[in-house]
Amino acid sequence: MNHQTSSPAQPISDRPAAPINVRTLPDGTRLQLRPVRPQDEAAIANLMARVSAAGRRNRFHGTVNLSATQLHAMVCVDHAKEIAFVVTVQKIGDVRGAEQIIAEARFCIDADANADADGAEFALVVDDHWQRLGLGRWVMHALRDAAQAVGLTWLHGEILSSNLPMLALMRDCGLCCTPDREDDGLVQAQLRLGGPHDAPTAMPTRTRTPTPKPMSMAARRLKQSLTALSARLGLWVWRSPPPSASIHHSGSEA
Repeated sequence: MNHQTSSPAQPISDRPAAPINVRTLPDGTRLQLRPVRPQDEAAIANLMARVSAAGRRNRFHGTVNLSATQLHAMVCVDHAKEIAFVVTVQKIGDVRGAEQIIAEARFCIDADANADADGAEFALVVDDHWQRLGLGRWVMHALRDAAQAVGLTWLHGEILSSNLPMLALMRDCGLCCTPDREDDGLVQAQLRLGGPHDAPTAMPTRTRTPTPKPMSMAARRLKQSLTALSARLGLWVWRSPPPSASIHHSGSEA
């Protein structure tokens, strides 16, 4: 997913992001799922440094070392069209309650969304040491619920065909996984929203075009809904980013 970066912008509110959900592992470890914040940039950089090179290739389809611009874009998102979450845990031995980010996930509405198929592309990554604890399923459910709350019809993502753990997670979450018709190294993972999640259904075939289509009225309404949802969650709101560098998103093991 080609994702526009955000220019340095001032938030219209300095309210902290509100917690979304809290879980406690069997050993007593407390995890928090919340919206990403601009001040998370160093913690996101730390997460990406801990993720294996293979995990980063799975997440960004080839990118191993992220630039400062890419890291900045991951925390300074345009909430008119994107929702981004992180999972955090308190650092061991830190009495001040400092957080460590151990997973991140997001979706961005399609530029060509229309009244018949309002979709968004998702991406997620989980710290290698925190996998197989249900975090991937947790953040996928959070993305699904947020997408449904703003009236989206589809969630979809491109996954490397070699990324078997992520493909297993997608199927476990009810997504339909089919080989990409143009690239045998990719699998298209798709979920129809607003219906049963135990019966995967394939999206209509998506036609790739060299240039983005003008945004439809339905897509504009989705952007307004995303902005309203962001406000309810206590998120920072940013100006739309300029058409500069892009960042490619995909999935990593969970």
